[in-house]
This record gives sequence, structure tokens and C-alpha cells, in this order.
Amino acid sequence: MTDVEKAVISSDIIVVLKTNGDVISWGRAGFIGDGSTEDNFTPTTIASNARDIEAGQKTCAYISNDDELYLWGSNTENMIGDGSDEGVLYPKEIMENVKSVSMGSVITLCSTNDGKYYGWGWAMASQLGESNRGAVKEPLELEISNMIS
Repeated sequence: MTDVEKAVISSDIIVVLKTNGDVISWGRAGFIGDGSTEDNFTPTTIASNARDIEAGQKTCAYISNDDELYLWGSNTENMIGDGSDEGVLYPKEIMENVKSVSMGSVITLCSTNDGKYYGWGWAMASQLGESNRGAVKEPLELEISNMIS
């Protein structure tokens, strides 16, 4: 594969951002973003017009050139942020005005162009600044000043 800008690896997925903005993905059933519930080990274009990609545990994301955040995958620990527990087979828009995104094994975090921070996922260990929140299924604005000393 040529013209690769960035590559990320999730539990069962590989996602590549090409220099032309295409998002290419391959891996295990239901997680690659092509709508299939079958394994697909052939690199498949699932989106274009992207400027960044990220991967968490069986859940992936990209930010479009229009600053829209899209996520897809198994929705392990509510990392997609669409309010549900269900897996998402295609990239789904979750937020607009997004500057950056970061994903771990159970949490998704993003910053916006207006200086705000949001997080969601499984927050049982104070990952979002408060202890034992449990499932946070939609973007929650974070008070960063409370987390920085």
C-alpha cells in the first residue's frame, strides 16, 4: 500500500489513512466499517475526506476534513457515543467541530475547535474525572480544570 499518512491497530481491525483522505480498513467481522458481519481481510475503502484516524478496543474513529467525528465497531464499553449498546457496522457521525480524538481500551476522548473536551465509554476508574460513573453512552463535556493540578 502506498501513500499512507497514518495507520492504527485495534483488537481485530487495521485502519489506514491515505494521503488523499481515504480511510481503508480490514479485519474481523462487524468491526471494519463496511457494513459486513463477515471477516474481511482485504483492504476496503470505507470513507473519504478524512484528516485523522484512531482506534480503541474493537472500535475505530475518523475525523473528516469538515471536523465531523465518525465512529464504528463493536461499541465495546459504549465507546461509540451514540447512546446505545449496539455495534455500528458503518461509520456513524457522533459530533461536529472536532479537533482531535483519542481512544483507549474503554474510553473515547475528543477536543473541539472551541476548546472544549468530551469523553464517553466505561468510566469506572475516574477516567472522566469522577469516580465510578459507569457507562457514559454519549459525549459528556469534561471539566478539565478539575483534573489538572
